[in-house]
Amino acid sequence: MINKVGAFTSFGGDLKSVIVGNMVSADYFDLIPNKKTKQIIQKIVSETKEDLDNLADTYSQHGVEVHRPKITHDRPGIVSACGTHIINPMPNFQPHDHVFCLNNKFINTFFDIDRYYDQQSIQHIVDQLDPSVDYIKIGAPDVWDNEYYDNLMTDMIDYPGDKDTILHGPAFYPCGKHIFYTEKYCNSPRGLDLMKESFPDHSFLSLGLPFKSHLDAQIRIVKPGIVLSIINPDVLKEQVPQLENWTIMYDNSWYESKNKKRESFKELANWVDDDIEDSSVHLGVINIKPNLVAILKESKDLCATLEKAKIDWVVCPIRHAQFWNFSLTCATAIIHREDHFDNYLN
Repeated sequence: MINKVGAFTSFGGDLKSVIVGNMVSADYFDLIPNKKTKQIIQKIVSETKEDLDNLADTYSQHGVEVHRPKITHDRPGIVSACGTHIINPMPNFQPHDHVFCLNNKFINTFFDIDRYYDQQSIQHIVDQLDPSVDYIKIGAPDVWDNEYYDNLMTDMIDYPGDKDTILHGPAFYPCGKHIFYTEKYCNSPRGLDLMKESFPDHSFLSLGLPFKSHLDAQIRIVKPGIVLSIINPDVLKEQVPQLENWTIMYDNSWYESKNKKRESFKELANWVDDDIEDSSVHLGVINIKPNLVAILKESKDLCATLEKAKIDWVVCPIRHAQFWNFSLTCATAIIHREDHFDNYLN
């Protein structure tokens, strides 16, 4: 039984309960006829599964209760849902995309037809929620309007529009009494309204451009007074004056690295996140305890910042992070953290 859910921050208190993403095994792609392509893809998914399993084991070793999504499909195929078709439904290896827990509320969101099976993959976890937990499920629309969303994606200016309730968990970043969120390009007006209505005691702080899409690897507070960011510190301070005297570690090296090394395969076209400008996997750290974080790899600036803050770290590599464009924060949906509803920006 999951008796309590929610995390007021990404950094305060001990991490108690999480969902760690899951990946198909190599035999999922046994039927791909091109031998070379099959070998590469099978290597990527098998090693990604190993890395996610290692991340889950690391949490467990530090006393964190770990839940995993189920694999809903055992081979590629075309399935029907919401009046349309989904090619090769993807496994739920990024549960933070659709799970947001705060103040004993568990929000299970829907945001894209290609991720239709995310909610089904964690139903066994939802079934364990204590009746005292306020469970909010945003269901998929009866009909997914491909033409409407394809047109919006042409220039992304107004994506995701206002046709459905669309909401991404990582578009919101809780910091005690405040919740940062991005104006672009993850939440429909109804989705944003739902969040504000669900947490009326919080102050919502909008982060405008150049912040956009998921915040989890764009801004990351590791302890009060120290923040990691891919956005220029002057721009960040202009949008959030409360951070004027904070230490800001700035690192946008992800852009160049991703552009040089990224590979793509048609067979995985709707599995691969093509966001190459809005995140940095290096900054996607997870606080296991106030003085211990999980990091993807040991980069010089990050480790120097953590040492200065007297925070230790454990390395949890994801070998194909650039292929998937995801990090530890994407792979980890926080169910519960023992932290406090404080004004950290005061």
